[in-house]
Amino acid sequence: MKHVKYITLLVLVASAFVACDISDPGGMVEPPTGFEVDDDSPAGTRIKKALEDHGVLFRYQFTDVDYAYNWTGSIEGMPYVLATNGDAIIRVIDYIESEVFSIFPEGFIKEYMPPVILLVDSLKMQYDYNDEVADPPVSYSIYNNILGNVTSGSLTIGGVNEHFVGSPEIKEGLISIFVERLLANSKVFPWPDEFMKVTTDLFDEAMAGVTLGALYYPYWDGNFTSIGYWTATVADGPTDWLGRAILKPGRLGDLDYSRRSLFGMDYIAPSCAKATVGNDFGDFAAFVLTKTVVEKEAFYAYVASLPADDESGGSSAWRYPHGGPAAAEGIKQKVQLVKNYFKEYVGIELQDPS
Repeated sequence: MKHVKYITLLVLVASAFVACDISDPGGMVEPPTGFEVDDDSPAGTRIKKALEDHGVLFRYQFTDVDYAYNWTGSIEGMPYVLATNGDAIIRVIDYIESEVFSIFPEGFIKEYMPPVILLVDSLKMQYDYNDEVADPPVSYSIYNNILGNVTSGSLTIGGVNEHFVGSPEIKEGLISIFVERLLANSKVFPWPDEFMKVTTDLFDEAMAGVTLGALYYPYWDGNFTSIGYWTATVADGPTDWLGRAILKPGRLGDLDYSRRSLFGMDYIAPSCAKATVGNDFGDFAAFVLTKTVVEKEAFYAYVASLPADDESGGSSAWRYPHGGPAAAEGIKQKVQLVKNYFKEYVGIELQDPS
């Protein structure tokens, strides 16, 4: 099973722009300057205030051509619908200011956050379902809503519509997205190599001497021409990221489900996107800021209790660690490394909520 999603959105205009994908932490797409907000609606007034207070420009009116530099990291299968509900736009900006920007010192967002934030009613990722064993066979594609997307040149927030309601899950997701976007400001913030090394060390130890072990590398490099994915070994879905000390699957979500018969055996393979390093780093920052010490300790214990390899015990068991003590210890290390990073480079101490 191979997932290849080709860049087709803006295909006629994207060639006019030079952009780096998020596998290149040293690169950055500079946003255009000199924006004028010519919008006297309540939503426009709120946007002007956010621009004045924080130096960030929330955009809900834009065209593919005008903002092609922002969509060079978008892919076929990720359509979007422009936000049109003014009340929702105001609520989302209010929520981001109170629940995300408030984490940082005064003036920090204005100085360091890449300035353009796109607000859309919905942002969708293509999901493919193919069951060749069913009678008759079932095959279809649908589009799942995702919270947002980050590339080296853009930050897009979805769900900006009349149904928006802040929740612990939304807060956690938004913190992660904004922290990931901060990492794109590579002129200020270094790539979190020590953080990444904890996971790659776990992976390298398990893969020592394994032919083609690189196929199971636990991070997606952010190259949108081919999305890295986890594939399940059981029907209830992939579970492998915890075993590599990665908190969650990637924010692109579920990619597909495949079921087929081979030599009389039933093969079921759901798959979901892998996280990039930046995505994972953002998830850990959100974990620190939204989970109490008690909740964190319970989570570490849960991860440690999971089998350290595939329960089938076969020759390929090393590919699919569900968890284990080493994974739990790796997660603890990464939590501390995120705290250290914020203290050293951002100048704040991330506090566990009480």
